[in-house]
Amino acid sequence: MSALLTVPVLNLLTLWEDLVLAREGCSGFGGDTAELYAYRCMPRNPVTDDPRIDHPYKAEAIATARLALLALLDLFAEQCEVQIEVDGMSLDRWRESAIPFNHRVPVRVIAERSWKEDAPWRKSRP
Repeated sequence: MSALLTVPVLNLLTLWEDLVLAREGCSGFGGDTAELYAYRCMPRNPVTDDPRIDHPYKAEAIATARLALLALLDLFAEQCEVQIEVDGMSLDRWRESAIPFNHRVPVRVIAERSWKEDAPWRKSRP
């Protein structure tokens, strides 16, 4: 099962929106860079929602959040034809690293062109 299926739909939509804003260079965090938080990629669970609780499930939730983020970034890169950098590394390099995703990470979206250039209303009419 894809790790994306464990993430609440509203969280997926807001994460996608953050990536779109970064693609267009207008992310509130830093132009072409979005700041994504691990808790937004975790399945809903009282254990993971309360930072005061230390439970073995948290390690599993953190690992699932990392897989969900990778799946989301892969999908976004494919669908939007962009390059992704995570914490200053290419997406593939970050995937291979053992860096845990347990708090937040900067994600830079590198687009060859703006989606606005391809918008149907921008094309000349015959």
